[in-house]
Amino acid sequence: MYGNENKKIEREGSNTKEQLEVKASEVFQLKEKFKLQCWDRSFEEWRDLEPQEAFPTNTKFLIILLSASQCTSSSNRCPLASDVSPSLLTDPPPNLPTSSASTIFSTRTDSNWDLHFQLPEFSSAIVDKLQTGSPPLKEAERSAMLEAIYNAVKVYTYYPKTMQYERIIQKLFKVYPKLANQPNMSTGDVQSIWKIRLQYKFSNARKREDSSLPVVQSRKRVRPSLHLSQVPAARKTPPQWGMINYLPQRQESEDDKSIESHIQWLRRENTKKKPHYSRVTEAMSATFSDRRQLIVKEGVSVKQVQELYPWLFDEDEIILEFQRIGSSSITDLIRDGFTKYADAIVTTVKNKKSRPNLVDKAIGDILKYKDESTRHEATKYAAVIAVPTLVNEKLENMLSVVDETHEVKLPVIMEMFEGEEEVSSYTVKVDGFKVTESSNFMSAFAVYLATFYIFNLVYPTALKKTLNFYQRMILNIQDGLPVDKTVMRVVEKINMNM
Repeated sequence: MYGNENKKIEREGSNTKEQLEVKASEVFQLKEKFKLQCWDRSFEEWRDLEPQEAFPTNTKFLIILLSASQCTSSSNRCPLASDVSPSLLTDPPPNLPTSSASTIFSTRTDSNWDLHFQLPEFSSAIVDKLQTGSPPLKEAERSAMLEAIYNAVKVYTYYPKTMQYERIIQKLFKVYPKLANQPNMSTGDVQSIWKIRLQYKFSNARKREDSSLPVVQSRKRVRPSLHLSQVPAARKTPPQWGMINYLPQRQESEDDKSIESHIQWLRRENTKKKPHYSRVTEAMSATFSDRRQLIVKEGVSVKQVQELYPWLFDEDEIILEFQRIGSSSITDLIRDGFTKYADAIVTTVKNKKSRPNLVDKAIGDILKYKDESTRHEATKYAAVIAVPTLVNEKLENMLSVVDETHEVKLPVIMEMFEGEEEVSSYTVKVDGFKVTESSNFMSAFAVYLATFYIFNLVYPTALKKTLNFYQRMILNIQDGLPVDKTVMRVVEKINMNM
């Protein structure tokens, strides 16, 4: 929407920030400078776009005009609908509170300001909803709340510490307890969501409204060319591994002291019987950049990583770490990829003159299942373990049936047996070091693939073609390197059988 215009934009596939800016400029004929924000569905808040970030269809965008005075009034906030109904974007934002001129250029030097901080006043319409708990806050009302809190806090600092964010949210919940009561969510999870919303607000406002202030300028870091999130659109070679966040920047709200605090808290929380999982994920996200620097640039061992970040050896956190790196869920990619190719892979491997016994057994087991969903899962399993055979590599280099004490150098999935025949679990090992133990093969396989990117591992020569197939055909990671001829031929055969 631009003024009274409301346009729906049809896009083909994903688009980067740079492509969307060009599109928005053309569609709305914008001649002024502007910024785009996207709607974060997870936290129900607008956030800034990252360079080279890809956006799926059904994403909602916001155009923010940047006038000479960096005005952020409602007339300058123009939602851009992408594959969404215009009706989703028609709620006008309420009047946002303004701050005095003195708060724009300076901040007070009270390090304990959060202890006596008072929440700002909100509009009567917002207060009524906060006190009664219904109806839910509209997007514009929530944005107005965050704007008011930002203006009240920046009197003291533009860079609140983690604990200060938490105290603000605690005060908010204390004054408006209904806000903390959300269906199917714990209070801790609701608190984490509001904390992240507030962090988004501070980060976005510093970039958009207050970027020229000395206090903000002094905190800006020089951005090395190796940071993939800052690679320009015209880059001739793709980012490392084809993943935009392989070596990301540290969050602006974090410093060395806060990172160390996160690490120590994570290590303590790992020893508890009932950890605070939502806060674990939050702290892992906060330390993500430092962890990537440690692994990618300093090349520490898997064991050293485990000592510092024990939560990275939790199955759920491994899946989330891959998503932080590549912005997609590896379990979803595997599910979708093998849903598409599994039948054709199984058909193709049947034409091989010889196959490992494990592959033959997996193919034979498919027809034993009468339930459609179970048969589908059996087909996916057979397809996964058939790939090494298709590219003339050995399955035993990926899936081992030896006991847990056996020394292995390659990253490997190990079948753990309870009896003589029944598999009780699957263990993923890297450099002979146990990463995780999973109850089913597909979960272990997701962890196995994720470890190559999370721990910055080179594809072992014995499985280079297999892993390239998974990378390109299943994970859809394109790194710009030439595709192996054997892999290309196998892909052609699979396509013929689809």
